[in-house]
Amino acid sequence: MGPFQLGCYIDPRDPRLAARLAWLRERGMGHIGFDGMGREDQAAREYVKAAVASSGVTVQAVHGEPGLVAAEGEEEALRAQHRHVVERAAAFGARVVVLHFGILPRPLPRDEHFGRSADLLHWLAPQAAAEGVVIALENLPPQYPAGCRIEDIISFLELLALPNVRCCLDSGHAHLAGIDVAGAVWQAAGWLYTTHLHDNCGACAAEAQVADVDRHLAPGLGTIHWPEVLRALDEVGFVEPVMFEGIRTTRHGQDLDVERATEITLANWEAFGRIAQW
Repeated sequence: MGPFQLGCYIDPRDPRLAARLAWLRERGMGHIGFDGMGREDQAAREYVKAAVASSGVTVQAVHGEPGLVAAEGEEEALRAQHRHVVERAAAFGARVVVLHFGILPRPLPRDEHFGRSADLLHWLAPQAAAEGVVIALENLPPQYPAGCRIEDIISFLELLALPNVRCCLDSGHAHLAGIDVAGAVWQAAGWLYTTHLHDNCGACAAEAQVADVDRHLAPGLGTIHWPEVLRALDEVGFVEPVMFEGIRTTRHGQDLDVERATEITLANWEAFGRIAQW
């Protein structure tokens, strides 16, 4: 099993951003994802660009905030938000924008959900392609039933047939939905372009509060079978950077110790790789 390229998402507004990026790069996390910026001002964007340039990391991904389906009368506002996300990604030199699939303003029939999402992406994807950016659609936890099934995302991508719209597999969201994560890798296979890897304690009720169950633990601190996930990534020929998202060591929102969570992740990932070869 060959080594994977590794990266992680971090807070772009971290006041120690440049030092944090350099620390991550020294430990083999050479690829970075950013989210949580929203409609930031130009000064914030320049701060991030300077930190990236000084640290030598590669910005692999930017996580977009809006969904793909607008509330009635909000279509132009939604398009403006997506245009802003693509512009931000291009400014940072990112290769991929990750968008949530299945966040809806109200419950919609599948055909309408797919149709309205396709309309947005047929408009957005060419703009992203012009910047060299791939759009990756992320699966959601079971609290969002229109977006939690990997097969629904793949069916949508097959119907959409846009060359720069692919899949982002969120391991934690799949695990909460009772989906075998290694199996999800195989389901996504040729469509899989990037990952959000993190751990939790497994399947939850759709009525559960997301913040209570989507814990974003470092791999190995929950109940995902990680050696099988590594084996699946290797066997499907995944060559893009493996991206960890929001990894922490305690319940969601209570521990933002990036260094500790990163050290645990790297040590466990190496161990899982050895186990996967047994």
